[in-house]
Amino acid sequence: MLDWLKRRYWRVREWARQGLRDWLIERLPRRSRRRWQAAQQVEIDWWRDFLETGRWREQADPKPLQGQTWLEHRQSVMARWEAEFGLPLGEWIGRDDRVLDLGCGPYALVRRGRVTGIDPLAGRYGELVDLAADGEVSYVAAAGESAPFGDETFDVVWSRNVIDHVRDPMAFVAEAMRVLRPGGRFLLTFDVVSEGGVAHPHGYIDEAWVRRHAPGRIIGTWRRPSNEMMVAIEKT
Repeated sequence: MLDWLKRRYWRVREWARQGLRDWLIERLPRRSRRRWQAAQQVEIDWWRDFLETGRWREQADPKPLQGQTWLEHRQSVMARWEAEFGLPLGEWIGRDDRVLDLGCGPYALVRRGRVTGIDPLAGRYGELVDLAADGEVSYVAAAGESAPFGDETFDVVWSRNVIDHVRDPMAFVAEAMRVLRPGGRFLLTFDVVSEGGVAHPHGYIDEAWVRRHAPGRIIGTWRRPSNEMMVAIEKT
């Protein structure tokens, strides 16, 4: 009984600490550097828990494949995503296309073309998973608002569920368009029901926002049953 009470005490104490932390973070200005840094710490903490506790195995698809490796798991996630959207990325990304995955996380999901993944936390993700073992993608530690590439470098820019995490969404979109060649495609996905929160400072992103701020021609929109949306923007 005493051990149970001790465990309960420390659990409640941790909940209270996290609750106070979240309350303080949410009162920082949305585009402030401190708010963004705090959100990044919450993000890496979430991924560390997700990976180190093995919770990612609960999402193995199909369920019998619980013996998947992390890389196999991420590939199955992407296959399920394409099926639910009814959107084979092969129709949008050629095998020889230069592709930038903006906000790639601990494993770039796109597996077509010559892929470069950038994420401000790439160095820290490398402490959790062996990014060097991914021979299909080059990983770079950088923020999406300041991609370390020249103008018109890529044929396709892909970004999944990232824009509500960044410090400056408008700068993020502008930078994606800058590194695209004319006629290139920006494939942007986002959660249309996000209400923001500690790790998502910009919960107001929706299709209307994208249509107002996208510096290009919208050539397609798709919606996933889970309320995730993708917009394809062509650089004119």
